[in-house]
This record gives sequence, C-alpha cells and structure tokens, in this order.
Amino acid sequence: TPSGRRAASAHALATSDLHAMAHAVAKGYLHKILDPLLDAYPQELDLADLALRAGMSVEGGAFGGYVRELRALGFVVSTKTSARAADALFLEPAVR
Repeated sequence: TPSGRRAASAHALATSDLHAMAHAVAKGYLHKILDPLLDAYPQELDLADLALRAGMSVEGGAFGGYVRELRALGFVVSTKTSARAADALFLEPAVR
C-alpha cells in the first residue's frame, strides 16, 4: 500500500548506516584496518598494503589477529595474502 511504502522508506538503511553499525562493533585498531577496506571496496588489498594504510606491521601478530577478528565478525573476506570488505557492508552489489 502507499502508506506501507512510505513507512518502509522512512526506515530504509543506507550503506553509510551499515558502516556506522560496523564501526560501533569494531573498536580500536579494527577501525584502522576496516576503513581502508571500505574505501577500496570492491577491490581487494594486499595485506602488506593494508597494514601500511592502517599504520601497522604485517609481520606482527596483532595485525593478523585483527584481520581474523574482522573476518569472524563478518566484516572482511580474507586470504593468506589479501583482504576486502564483505559484501554485506554494502547495499549495492559489487562489480569486480
């Protein structure tokens, strides 16, 4: 119905809302890793480049732990050499 559509659109989420919710969950250094991935989406970033953008060392155990934590939260898709922001953080489908 028209009134239903109006009510639904009043509560519609934007991609920025999804990012704000992710930031509310991802505290501290997780932001430093998540933000470059959000900016690069839908592209993957090499882990060494991601660590540099986050101001961290790819060699340190902390960086890998943070990437794993973001993956466990469902915010990041990663391999042994690269990472990207998860599609779930974007309303529009990715064109890769």
